Amino acid sequence: MNEEFLVIAASVVLGYGIFSGLFARSVVTPPMAFMLVGLLCGPLGLDVISLELDSKGVALLATVALVIIVCSDASEVDWREVRKIEALPIRLLLIGLPLTMLLGAGIAALTFQGFEFAALALLAVLLSPTDAALGQAVITSEAIPLPVREALNVESGLNDGIALPPIFALMFLLGADLGGAGAHGWLSFGALQILLGPVAGALVGIGGGRLIDVAAERRWLDVSFGRMTLPAIAMLAYALAEAIGGNGFIAAFVSGFTLGVTNRSVREQMMDFGETEGSLLSLLVFLILGLVMIPEAVGHWSLTTTVYAILSLTIIRMLPVAVSVLGLGLDWRTTLFLGWFGPRGIASILYLLLLVQYLGASGYEVLIATGIQTIVLSVLLHGLTAAPLARIYGRWAEAHQVGHQS
Repeated sequence: MNEEFLVIAASVVLGYGIFSGLFARSVVTPPMAFMLVGLLCGPLGLDVISLELDSKGVALLATVALVIIVCSDASEVDWREVRKIEALPIRLLLIGLPLTMLLGAGIAALTFQGFEFAALALLAVLLSPTDAALGQAVITSEAIPLPVREALNVESGLNDGIALPPIFALMFLLGADLGGAGAHGWLSFGALQILLGPVAGALVGIGGGRLIDVAAERRWLDVSFGRMTLPAIAMLAYALAEAIGGNGFIAAFVSGFTLGVTNRSVREQMMDFGETEGSLLSLLVFLILGLVMIPEAVGHWSLTTTVYAILSLTIIRMLPVAVSVLGLGLDWRTTLFLGWFGPRGIASILYLLLLVQYLGASGYEVLIATGIQTIVLSVLLHGLTAAPLARIYGRWAEAHQVGHQS
């Protein structure tokens, strides 16, 4: 990263922090603000900074952010709450998510011409994870029934990690070289990546978590440093997996999923990291979206890319959600609410950057542009509708005493 980017990043963080109370009462969400500042400072605006999509700095930020975010998301899932409402989030993840990937790939095949099906499927898969941060007003609103809030939160926390294996499998099919495997060895190499990643992640998550617990019990650990153990676990899992031939990103997710920290105070400190430093990383990625990704993509936007982006946020998301909740007795308003609040954000941005890093942009420009356009529309549409729709649905749910029977 160059000095100009650091100046802009620091300035927008400071500026947003100073006026954050005012922004909180407006329709402008933090991802929206950082994206718009990036647009203002980039080639489509004042053009005060030049940064390439495939630069090492962007790749490094994407790698670190993805490793920490997938670990943090997986570790924040409250399994006690999941067990109480298990039918809804499990159906969204095990039925809704795969159907979203399949429907997205099928519609992409009908929409775009001249691409391998694996590339179209890759677009669909990387756009399948949701980002609860873009609809934060929904997740935090006490007017929304707890099962609905928890289901959206759990889905968002886990679907980015679940999407990783098919993303890398499709990259392998498209010839990505993730470790110098020869033409005849890429399939076995890819299989090892996907198999050894979870092994490394589980070892670090369970073993590291237990060590942290022991240290806390014996008062070796200063709880003020507890929050720093989360990125350490994430990066250690990533590094171990890469060292033994596994996939580091999958390992980071599994390390958070299996994190064996039971000490309440330490766990709360670790969660604080995800809410502060982790959020800052996410916002810097949205800055990159406006600064670099939108300028690279806008020249490839067309009626075709716009149609697919709109379908991705509507039919491709909503229909699988409706199918996944069949038999649960949910009102159509609740089903529609769950379907609409599947915003595409940080995970999809980072997966697009991984696509550029491992496959290059050449030949994939239209698909990358489509992914970026979908994310931009989501940042704006979900950000603008989260608070008002949460109020409207919340009032209706309260009036009708809407809940969920597992």
